[in-house]
Amino acid sequence: MFYDRELTFLQKTFSKLRLQNLIFHPDADISPLIDKKLMKQLLDERSSYTFYDFFPGIVPRTVYRVTDMFSCRYLFFLLPYCDRPTVFLVGPYLYDDISPQHLPEVCERMGISPKQLKDIEYYFASIPIIRDENCILSVLTTFGEFIWDGIDRFSFSDISRTHFAVSKKLYDADAQASDPHAIDTLEMRYRFENELISAVEHGNLRKAEQMMANIPILAFEMRIPDQLRSIKNYCIIMNTLFRKAVENGGVHPVYINALSSEFAQRIESLHALPMAQKLMLEITKAYCELVKEHATKNYSPMIKKAVLKIESDLLGDLSLKSFSESSKVSPEYFSAAFKRETGSTLTQFVKAKRIETAKHLLRNSDLQIQTVAQHCGIYDFHYFCRIFKQITGITPSEYRNSRSFR
Repeated sequence: MFYDRELTFLQKTFSKLRLQNLIFHPDADISPLIDKKLMKQLLDERSSYTFYDFFPGIVPRTVYRVTDMFSCRYLFFLLPYCDRPTVFLVGPYLYDDISPQHLPEVCERMGISPKQLKDIEYYFASIPIIRDENCILSVLTTFGEFIWDGIDRFSFSDISRTHFAVSKKLYDADAQASDPHAIDTLEMRYRFENELISAVEHGNLRKAEQMMANIPILAFEMRIPDQLRSIKNYCIIMNTLFRKAVENGGVHPVYINALSSEFAQRIESLHALPMAQKLMLEITKAYCELVKEHATKNYSPMIKKAVLKIESDLLGDLSLKSFSESSKVSPEYFSAAFKRETGSTLTQFVKAKRIETAKHLLRNSDLQIQTVAQHCGIYDFHYFCRIFKQITGITPSEYRNSRSFR
């Protein structure tokens, strides 16, 4: 087809948005594809069903947006210039959060047994929420203009489907000795958590962020009817799990406690689900960065104690003599051990931590530069400016005026 590249681009775009997109023949069996076999469970005992069973009236040059009885949305249309009818489908997706009452009310209206509600809840946990459909519709409009030669050559049709296109025959939930879908979901959740904890423990920010960004907020099981309270509870669990993960990663409890306490307060102040998802990403990032900045897992007790002293008390005596005396070893021995374990000399390490603190104060305070230097344990202003430029490449004033960190 002349639009193969454009079609591939369309598919990749929707995949980046975590939107399922499928290409299939409407008379073929689609039971394993669209909804993870949920509808087959809720419909009849046939081994398969086709797209025509649900939507027999699809016509060319029309983009359909269908909202089903569960408030799920689908976008689909017939691809032109194919040897046989071929459907391109996007969805399902939700356009808003599901209230705790919505699914039970729909099930009651549809005559679906309450014993089947858990299956439906697990299914909905995997569906992405798209609150602003304009981006999706704009992409489809652009694609439609290309394949149909202009905006006036095709149309959009908005349809609400409040009932199934085929008869329902619900299976007997009592006949199930166990719920394999629930077990699979539980196992998947624990695998996800273990992999995420491992990423945080090793400070692997990129992997952790990718994992969190690809999981919608509803993918976390709602243990109580109040969704926001349930998400808060999960955030608390994450905060606890990550606290242990970074401790295993070699971060001293003094840093862990400060970060954990800050997030505990912020979790309780949440008042909307989108804020919760944003905070979950922030929690993940902060703990990964904590490992990168303060991990001492591979340090000996002597060097671990010295690093903690440097990071927590830049105004103290951080001389080689002081550390060697407190460790009861010779200066030469301490110096060699510090270089071997940290990869830098004691002087280089202390300078780097002082300039790191200075950058933080320059970014986040209006303190005079001379005062910033004193907070970093450097009382010679000119020396401070010299080593700051030596490490960063610019002066403290230039750094403060720079917008590169904002």
